[in-house]
Amino acid sequence: MPLVRIDMFQGKPTVYRAAIRDTVCETLCDVLNVAAEGCHAVVIDHEPDNQNNLTNYFGVQPNCDAILVTIAFNEEISLDQRGLLFIAIVRALRKRVGLPSNEVAVKLVEVGEQGSFSNVSHNSGF
Repeated sequence: MPLVRIDMFQGKPTVYRAAIRDTVCETLCDVLNVAAEGCHAVVIDHEPDNQNNLTNYFGVQPNCDAILVTIAFNEEISLDQRGLLFIAIVRALRKRVGLPSNEVAVKLVEVGEQGSFSNVSHNSGF
């Protein structure tokens, strides 16, 4: 059961935020066979003055449309699955909400049984 956190800047309509959240969850269902009710997502809004902190770290274009998608898993995800998931999320967001790939960063985190982090990876700018 993955936990999805989507960081974006304030000012986007609720419909846009929901479309991004739903797109990421639907993509998890399609690529990794996650049950629809098993995807839990939260969207976090940031003040525009935090723009450089969020975007420069992950290498996406520094503007108010950039987003960071962080997905935490309880089980191991293979490198092939990671690659497919990265590409699928970026393509789905571009198709559904028109978000360019250079404004999307995706980070996958595997959480161990004791809550420890391992095998952290991220990718951006497809």
